[in-house]
Amino acid sequence: MMDGFWILFVKVMQLHIYFINQDIVYCAIR
Repeated sequence: MMDGFWILFVKVMQLHIYFINQDIVYCAIR
């Protein structure tokens, strides 16, 4: 149960970091 939670948590954090990076790149291009 907890293993599944942590895997989901890590995936969400990776997506969060990915979108933050996309925002930084987008702002840098502008």
